[in-house]
Amino acid sequence: MKKVLVALCAVALASCGSNKQAETTENEETKVANTEIVGKWEIVSAMGVSTENGEEETFIEFTDSATFAGCNSINQFFGEYKNEEGKLNLTNVGVTKRMGQSVEVENAVMEAINSVNSISVADTAAFVLNEANDTIMVLKKQ
Repeated sequence: MKKVLVALCAVALASCGSNKQAETTENEETKVANTEIVGKWEIVSAMGVSTENGEEETFIEFTDSATFAGCNSINQFFGEYKNEEGKLNLTNVGVTKRMGQSVEVENAVMEAINSVNSISVADTAAFVLNEANDTIMVLKKQ
């Protein structure tokens, strides 16, 4: 009886260890996918609108803790993201409410932020795509 109990405990401990290892591997894979986008990116264009005439620098910054923040030329925006296998999901998006002159740029950036489906990174450039795989935002690594 004692041997059976010891054997059962050994099996239970071994199975706990393998679940932990699977979780660790899964987290590491997600982290690898996110490392491509972590950092500060200049928003070059959004929805076909150039951002060069914006009031303030337009950018988006992805952190390694799955949050993002940026400027749409007038207001600051922020939220959380999940990037897995090129699929980019932005959630809990918030934005400040200041008034400004470059409303066309601001609206284009926010429309793109709300339409994100995936991202493709190539060297120092990134292309954000919508569900139809149209480029809705062009980013340049800073």
